[in-house]
Amino acid sequence: MARQAQIEPRSEPEHDAWSEAWGDRALQELGRRLVSYGMEEEQAALTVEQTWLFYSYVALPELRERFPMGIATRPPDSLPSVFFYLTFWSPEESPDPDPTHERFRVVQEVFSRDFVAPLAGVVSLHLQAFPTSQGGFAHRALPRPAALELVLRKYTASHGLDYVGVFVDDLEAELRTMMDPESIPHWLETPNMHFLGRKPAELLADPLDRQLRDAITRAKFNLPAA
Repeated sequence: MARQAQIEPRSEPEHDAWSEAWGDRALQELGRRLVSYGMEEEQAALTVEQTWLFYSYVALPELRERFPMGIATRPPDSLPSVFFYLTFWSPEESPDPDPTHERFRVVQEVFSRDFVAPLAGVVSLHLQAFPTSQGGFAHRALPRPAALELVLRKYTASHGLDYVGVFVDDLEAELRTMMDPESIPHWLETPNMHFLGRKPAELLADPLDRQLRDAITRAKFNLPAA
């Protein structure tokens, strides 16, 4: 029988392999949660890695802003389940009569093909547009992930899911898992030949600029430089 996770985030260790690997607390907690369900650590690590890749290279280009992403889980019957909640927002003056649905459809198709199918023997992945009747809620939640967290906690509890957290895209937090934290401010403000002489800090502002993100991904996944 799979073990039931203890849904008490404050009781989790703050310094472990998950916090060393990931700067985002929701990604850390997702790894711990899956292991608590009985998943092997290697498979849990793969699921967390794919979560980072999905958000960074599929969802973010469509979101176009660093909207937070909710994460919840369900203990396994045969496989553990992970639920991702994406928040979409489109200006009222958009000429597209239904841009949110179209953008979500594109993300859903890639998610099903490139993430759900390859991991089908390890974990059951699900993607949903965050349910809310407030059209601008996601946009207002952008600088306030705690607001999204409160709503997501209630929603997941009402659907029998284990709340994990709200992923917030923060490249500087991920850098702290790879570099001496004290050296990061100086590194960010120093022109870097790998970024065509630009300061890494300049690359933090644009969520669609992949130069720094790609460098972090290569380091985390031990990939050769492009």
